[in-house]
Amino acid sequence: MRRSIVFLIFFAVGCGTNTGVQPLGSDTFKIFKQGSTGFVGSDKIRSDVELQASQYCGQQGKSMKVINVITGQPPYILGNFPKAEVQFKCVDPKELQLVGGTTDGGGSQLAALGEVTISSNVANADVSVDGKFIGNAPITALKLTPGTHVFEVSAKGYVTWKRDVTVVQGSATRVVAELESVR
Repeated sequence: MRRSIVFLIFFAVGCGTNTGVQPLGSDTFKIFKQGSTGFVGSDKIRSDVELQASQYCGQQGKSMKVINVITGQPPYILGNFPKAEVQFKCVDPKELQLVGGTTDGGGSQLAALGEVTISSNVANADVSVDGKFIGNAPITALKLTPGTHVFEVSAKGYVTWKRDVTVVQGSATRVVAELESVR
């Protein structure tokens, strides 16, 4: 009897709500997740939901483009547990190209781009390029125009990593962000 009660308590504490991917409209989706306790923050819930959305789009050979993010606010008591909803589109990676540099106009636009892979020592860190949120690390095969781009990688509890990276036409560039813990 005692084991049953302990099991039910752990089961209730461990359960949360995750709607999975739900269509919102034309090529637009949402995922909502709520924790079952206040012991996990909205940032962690948001990161989990964004990763799930990114994986969903990746299964289709596409990249995730965030449309809107809604997170819950503390205090996390009386049923107001941490929550996050991410509204997103799955787009062709070409649509996430960022402006910067020029193309020669003689060949195809894709041939005029460089390819960038971004990884971090912190799983699911937020990645922005030229001030635009791209997704969560790791990111592979991001197509960018040649030229210098500003890369920022950030995560809660870590100092934001920021670097200028030069992308070369037709070349692959690997960016590794080593985030340092805030002390």
